[in-house]
Amino acid sequence: MVKINFTNRFTTRILFWIIFIIFFSCENPLLFNKCPDCYHTEPLNSEIKAKLNTTTSQGMPTTIQIYEGTINDGILLGSYKTSSTEWRFSVKLNKLYTVTATYYMNGIFYTGVDAVNPGVRYEKVLCDQPCFLVINNELDLRIKVL
Repeated sequence: MVKINFTNRFTTRILFWIIFIIFFSCENPLLFNKCPDCYHTEPLNSEIKAKLNTTTSQGMPTTIQIYEGTINDGILLGSYKTSSTEWRFSVKLNKLYTVTATYYMNGIFYTGVDAVNPGVRYEKVLCDQPCFLVINNELDLRIKVL
């Protein structure tokens, strides 16, 4: 007759959960990572991607303004209008960019603000081949309307 020790079962369960969390972690997935945005030479520029609200009232487009640095620096790179739910803009890496999206909903103007500092990371373990990945290049400018 085999006697099962409580500490062995407990240790096995803890070890299982740790391995499970490591393999399926969102931040550093060790499995199923093909690195589709992989660059074989280090990029100097990247695109920042912004998620926008899907609907605005009265058919008015969303106004997007992009600043180099903070809004207080006052270096406006451009002002754009779009009706899309995603917006992309090409920028230089390793600089801070602040983006605003102004929506007109239910007779009121709402402004979403977010900042991003895109950079490059050399990845040789998680991808199929050693390569450069652009990180910190996504913004969320969506607004919840009550």
